[in-house]
Order: sequence, then C-alpha cells, then structure tokens
Amino acid sequence: MVKEYHIASPTFWDDINRDFGTGGGIYKLFSKRDGKIQPINRFLGQDENGTLYIGKATSYIDRVIGLKKTLDPKYKSSPHICGRRYNKNIRVQEAFPFTDLFVQLESSDDPVNREKELLLEYFNTFGEVPPLNAV
Repeated sequence: MVKEYHIASPTFWDDINRDFGTGGGIYKLFSKRDGKIQPINRFLGQDENGTLYIGKATSYIDRVIGLKKTLDPKYKSSPHICGRRYNKNIRVQEAFPFTDLFVQLESSDDPVNREKELLLEYFNTFGEVPPLNAV
C-alpha cells in the first residue's frame, strides 16, 4: 500500500494510524505548492518527484511522527536527522516551507533493503542522494 499525507494536517497521526497501525516501510518527504509537486534540480537532471528525503521505519507512528515533530516549528524536538538538516538551513525552510511538506508512505516487510534499493536507484538516476539524505 502507498499513501500520501500532508505533514501539517491536524489529523496526520490519526490518518497514518488508521491506514498503517503499527506497521512500517519506507517513506519519502517532498513538497507540494498549490497542489503541484515541487521538482528539484539535481546533479544529473531534474527530480520531477521532488524527493527531499528517503527513509525507513519499522513503525510509521514512531519514526514519521518523530520527523513531524522535528520539522514542525511548534515543537522543539530533534530526534530525526532529516528534520535537523532541514532546520539547519533557513534557505531550505524558505524554499520548502513546513506547510508545503508531504510524506508518501509505502508499506514493506523489508524496509532496510527497500530503502537501500530506492537510494541506489535515486543515486544512479541523479548522481547523488536526495538533498536531506546527504550530510
């Protein structure tokens, strides 16, 4: 199952819990403005899917909620590396405001290997990993 969620939605947690329960898999962070995905220029081309980050989770409720708490300016939490990288760069925050961020969740029985596959595929396509996966 693949589902998309608006991170700033007040029902974000409830929606994920309803759809996935304690399940996990991989997730992709991206930005939409006016209903359209924001493409990202990459080393070897333009990423039309606007992938900012690819991650894995044994439980979406734990991991993706940690991501939201790190990205959301209302919280002072910092458990998620993607969110810490996002928060370190004001230009990233201006280009991809919290209110425009979405996650796509894809259930997987083997999230570790699925994440590796997706990162390798991204690297082979664009010559680099998604911007918030980098150091």
